[in-house]
Amino acid sequence: MKLDFYLLIPIYRRYSMSIKKFFLGFMFLVVSVLMLSGVSVRAQSATTLIVNYHRFDGAYGPWSLWLWQDRPIQGGGQNIAFNGFHQDTGSRQLVYDLAGTHLEDATRVGVIVRQGDWTKDVAQDLFIDMGNPDENGVVEVFLVSQDPTVYYGLDEVDLSHRLMRVDFMNTNVIEFESSKTLRAEQVTVRANGEPVDTTQFNMVGMRGSVRLVQQADLTKSYTIEVDFEDARDPQTYDIGFSGIYDSDAFNDAFAYDGELGALYTPERTTFKIWAPVSTALTLNLYTHGHRGDETDFDGQVGTDTPYLTQEMTQVGRGVWQTVVEGDLHGVYYTFDVQNGRFNHRDVVDPYTRSTGINGERGMVVDFNRLNPDGWVYGDFPDNITHRNEAVIYEAHIRDYTSHATWNGTEAWRGKYLGFQETGTRYLGVKTGFDHFVDLGVTHVQLLPVHDIGMAIDERRINDPDYRDRMDTVFNWGYMTLHFNTLEGSYATDPFDGSVRIEEFKQLVQTFHDHDIRIVLDVVYNHTATSGDSNFEKLVPGYYFRFNSDGSFSNGSGTGNETASERAMMRKLMVDSLVFWTEEYNISGYRFDLMRLHDVETMNQIQQALHAIDETILIFGEPWDAGGSNLAAAEAADNFNLHRMPGIGVFNDDTRDGVRGGVFDASSRGFVQGQGNMNERIKLGLVGGIAHQHLSLAALPKGAWAQQPYQAVNYVSAHDNNTLHDKLMLSVQAGTPFEAVKHMQKQANAIVLLGQGTAFIHGGAEMMRTKPCVVISGVPQGECDSQRRFDHNSYRSPDASNQIDWNWKVDHYDVFSYYQGLIQIRRNIDVFTYPTADLIRERLDFNVTADTAGLVSFFIYDPDSAWEYTLVAFNNATATRYLNLLNMEWNMIVNRDTAGVETIDVVSGNTLELRPNETVVLYRLARGAEWPPPAPEPTPDPDGGGCFGFFSGEITGWHIGLASLSVIIPALAVGGVMLLKSRRFPGA
Repeated sequence: MKLDFYLLIPIYRRYSMSIKKFFLGFMFLVVSVLMLSGVSVRAQSATTLIVNYHRFDGAYGPWSLWLWQDRPIQGGGQNIAFNGFHQDTGSRQLVYDLAGTHLEDATRVGVIVRQGDWTKDVAQDLFIDMGNPDENGVVEVFLVSQDPTVYYGLDEVDLSHRLMRVDFMNTNVIEFESSKTLRAEQVTVRANGEPVDTTQFNMVGMRGSVRLVQQADLTKSYTIEVDFEDARDPQTYDIGFSGIYDSDAFNDAFAYDGELGALYTPERTTFKIWAPVSTALTLNLYTHGHRGDETDFDGQVGTDTPYLTQEMTQVGRGVWQTVVEGDLHGVYYTFDVQNGRFNHRDVVDPYTRSTGINGERGMVVDFNRLNPDGWVYGDFPDNITHRNEAVIYEAHIRDYTSHATWNGTEAWRGKYLGFQETGTRYLGVKTGFDHFVDLGVTHVQLLPVHDIGMAIDERRINDPDYRDRMDTVFNWGYMTLHFNTLEGSYATDPFDGSVRIEEFKQLVQTFHDHDIRIVLDVVYNHTATSGDSNFEKLVPGYYFRFNSDGSFSNGSGTGNETASERAMMRKLMVDSLVFWTEEYNISGYRFDLMRLHDVETMNQIQQALHAIDETILIFGEPWDAGGSNLAAAEAADNFNLHRMPGIGVFNDDTRDGVRGGVFDASSRGFVQGQGNMNERIKLGLVGGIAHQHLSLAALPKGAWAQQPYQAVNYVSAHDNNTLHDKLMLSVQAGTPFEAVKHMQKQANAIVLLGQGTAFIHGGAEMMRTKPCVVISGVPQGECDSQRRFDHNSYRSPDASNQIDWNWKVDHYDVFSYYQGLIQIRRNIDVFTYPTADLIRERLDFNVTADTAGLVSFFIYDPDSAWEYTLVAFNNATATRYLNLLNMEWNMIVNRDTAGVETIDVVSGNTLELRPNETVVLYRLARGAEWPPPAPEPTPDPDGGGCFGFFSGEITGWHIGLASLSVIIPALAVGGVMLLKSRRFPGA
């Protein structure tokens, strides 16, 4: 039912009070009647959207519109073609009936004018306010090519001729793009308002250039004045610097090495921001971090109006500054930025240390007020001496507490506080935080916890309808919005920028109190948005790499890639990482798509971080997502690792050798029985270095590490299938599940008994799976053809990503095995030699006995309690035999059990190795005890050492294939013959 009321109430001044009372009472009665009768009163809703698009060149053919709902709920977009022309301007037009479409209930619509290959007319996303339709329910807007403004009336639109772009290409040449062809006499270049001499004017179509007679002085302000020979006065445009950002002249003028951001003291806060091409900046201060149409969890309505605006002043080298007196802790701030003819409102500071809801406003922070009791800056657990002693465990904040079996505090599910809650149990097993302690790892690596903006809508994290499907409450977090700010969806109150800081620091402190360090997964290689990013609004074209056609280079596969080689992007990365280290006591960093960063930037990061603590871990993915403009010679990857001391990379060569490749789910590796993977296994066992018994020709990239810590050995991570799922998709049909468990054990036994840095994907120790979630026939993720498993769960629901603690109950044998391997690695120093020289000196493979599917190595270490160590890995295809040399050995690992305690004593000629059996055997040095009480970290040996041993009359260490020859005299000690050197025939 619809009721229309038209009220005409004449109000005379002398009776104003009594009539006002009558009016208010009458309106109360009307509203009450309407409520009782079930009538809803609301503003006219939009029913039709009209989008007009104007191009000066008239070339509309390849262009269409990409439209999506941005508010109140972000939704998927659709490509929609124009279906008409504007009758007055001739512009292309779309008339779109909203009923029944994905835009029907939208209060804000996102729009991109694009071509089929995603070439965009303007770089940034544009947004249409749907809140003010006309009396017919129509919202009509006008878009102009190369103009980021959305116009709501034809009278607002300026369709007169203009320059769309003008930039220095070097310090002599200016290039521009015009809406019409120009002549030289129509163009004047000015420096600080005064004309400068020019020559060689050139115009082809709508693109032109002009050369300065003398080189530009970049300390001056340059403009170009154009007379379009119409009714207007000549138009003036600021000349940008995008063509000379990489020049010495630009860096000499504008590179800045001081502090940036909101620099807080209790007496005043100094705001400093780098924006060398801007013509004006204004600081806005807000009482709330959320807008006026948003209400926080305490019922507080936000604000759209700053309580203070203050003009900023240029203070040199591209920096703008202003000072606000008083204690501003907890105050939110943004900047209005004027770049030429474009004014950007409410730009967030790239250096902000916290934000309000969804990262929409920065926040001034006094960190000292937010530290938990007992917080000590610079305090790291003393749990490693060398970086390759680390056992890194990868985890996501939500995964460990979102499942019902976690059994922790309900309000802390999926939160920083839940991740650090102690004492949780399920059916007798430890869950959540206590599981990490129980497992015994040295480092927990968190998937990104920096602010990811609207990838998760923080306003809706308590909304029961905002979950269970993809693109809701779960996201891996690889779409960075703010580099120095914590993600709010993991805080109990994302509206208050202080809460996330307090709770994350509590997380770090709890882990440190239990002797576990924290590693952050950091994503500096790209940003969540491109043209809309704060970077582009502040310094257009500077922070990103671009293609020759002006489009964003996309080596990240997400739409852009940052230009780490530029001074101020490099500075931001170094400053950011030092900030996380010093403010939050972070102990390591894993770099997403590290190949998109340049070698020099990574080296400066390494130097800055290791000046704080030499045990800080720095490692990353030595690949990109394809198509980067960064020169291969400068990319931070395997091939340039020799130029990056102190930095490691993921060892995908050994990963694929152990379990098969990631791009073919059915491919097999060593543990599934593939027979030609021995050299890849050996590469991981020596920590990626060149070794005398390693065939480099059999490896995809040779040996690329200089030192063992540079090889991060792993067999699974958050990307691609979990180890369990990969094995289930690749084993032969009919393989018993118990056999798959043996493969799961052996895969990470190779990692944890190798000389590189060990990395475990969280959940591998309990057979973690990522099931494909299907709702109404639609997979809520990226699944295999049979819809069994999700292989790319970055935006899949909790049901695909969460840890079900029943797994630990059901597969406690696997957990115990991993736990035992970690105990071995942390307590037995022969598996974590700090230098390549020690590995080459003390570890040897039995190359003469090498056979496809069996890898074994021998260590002699005169400085260790374990004087002699023998390790063998037998793959899934057959039972094989290991020659024991008629010696007696202590066994601590077999196919079923792993740990530091002796589980068997074996002797005789040979030891039978079952399929997927790993064995670790040792003999103690004379007088040594095992296990020793609280072993001290092993000092770096100074060389020497022997390679093998024999007792009695021995012709060789072999598996029935070859003999071992003594080539120099040996020294007999206590009935054991220690060889200074030896060779394998045919090696």
